Amino acid sequence: MAVHKKVVTAKVKSELSVVRFTKTGTAGTEVELPKEVFGQKVNANLVAQAVRAYLSNQRQGNAHTKTRAEVDRTKKKVYRQKGTGGARHGSKNAPLYVGGGRAHGPKNFENYSLTMPKKMARLALLSALSDKFSSKKVVVADIEGIEPKTKVLVRLLSKMGLSSGTIIHSGDPNLYKAGRNLKSVQMARAQELNTYTVIKSRMLILTSQAVEVLKGRLEKN
Repeated sequence: MAVHKKVVTAKVKSELSVVRFTKTGTAGTEVELPKEVFGQKVNANLVAQAVRAYLSNQRQGNAHTKTRAEVDRTKKKVYRQKGTGGARHGSKNAPLYVGGGRAHGPKNFENYSLTMPKKMARLALLSALSDKFSSKKVVVADIEGIEPKTKVLVRLLSKMGLSSGTIIHSGDPNLYKAGRNLKSVQMARAQELNTYTVIKSRMLILTSQAVEVLKGRLEKN
């Protein structure tokens, strides 16, 4: 007589699962992050291009120097052309003299802005988020809607074992007010998240709502 053994199947932990913290700061059940956002192949070249474009677009180009024509000084010739034994000179507006114009100096009409195709920018952000997840620098916390007080958020972060990081939210005003005064915490809206913010962050603290916003924003159309 054949004996049938009961097969026990172990629950396999998902590769994209992270601990989700509750509003009290305690670790709750695990949540699985969307693979299309946090499980993509990392393209370091695209990330570097996105960071360079972001930093270039922050430059205002205010530096400006005057040429010899713009310097407000006398146009009188320094001394006569011949008979002095010295080199020939014109006015003291020349770059050779202290207080004269600047040759080939920076101008305030320089344009340092760089553009990046939307598809490349999207892939760069996906790469940055996936890299952070693979480095175990991503947590999820249901902290939207908390009391808009800094001490409340500090207490929650302390319970989570975190002292710094970037809180990515869906635009909750209470959470923003609670974290905007913390020097070690940066607040970022999921709708406006960029590659540079992700890369420079030590830890990404995402709310459950922010995860859904990122999924809807970055999913392939």
